[in-house]
Amino acid sequence: MTRLARRVPVVFAAVAATAVVATAATAATAATLAAEESADPGSEVNVAGPVATEKFVSVNDALDTLREKYSGFAGASNDLQTMTTTVRWKGTVPNELRKLERSGLNGITVTALPAAYSQEEINLAADAAIHAPGAEGTVIGAVGTPDRSGLIVEVTESAVARLSKSAISHDVKQAIAAAEPQLETIPVTIRQAEPTRPAIAKPVAQ
Repeated sequence: MTRLARRVPVVFAAVAATAVVATAATAATAATLAAEESADPGSEVNVAGPVATEKFVSVNDALDTLREKYSGFAGASNDLQTMTTTVRWKGTVPNELRKLERSGLNGITVTALPAAYSQEEINLAADAAIHAPGAEGTVIGAVGTPDRSGLIVEVTESAVARLSKSAISHDVKQAIAAAEPQLETIPVTIRQAEPTRPAIAKPVAQ
């Protein structure tokens, strides 16, 4: 198996169920947040060849089936270096997933870890944060924390200059509580966008 020296997070869209909600003008930032959300902090793996990558297909398919059959799926990440898949699940883990943990699949070791919030709940909270009053020009994107214990809301540098992070957090939490009362206690972390991230150019009017 050929490995490249460059190290990057591995993301599989089929199982990541990415909870990135962002405005159309911030697609690049949304993609970055999606990659961060799908892997645990600091999780980096060597890029592997297509044979190793294909081994995860059966795992991805199995997880897709579980997502459709049961509630509670909260995300998953694949590590090509260790040939493992880590699944986050809220509530009772289905027996089918426990079987995958015990026996693995196609040479892949599967581990199920608990989550405070499901992917569906993260999506609802993220959408409420993006559409909060005054969010336009302030909120860039929102994703679940890697362990699905809360929400990360990324805001512009200018917003942090105008308002404190605590004030922004307060407004976001109020918006989530108003839109999704069952999620009013979800922890919210405000993060300032990196100034080096390029902005998406607006189309030139013809």
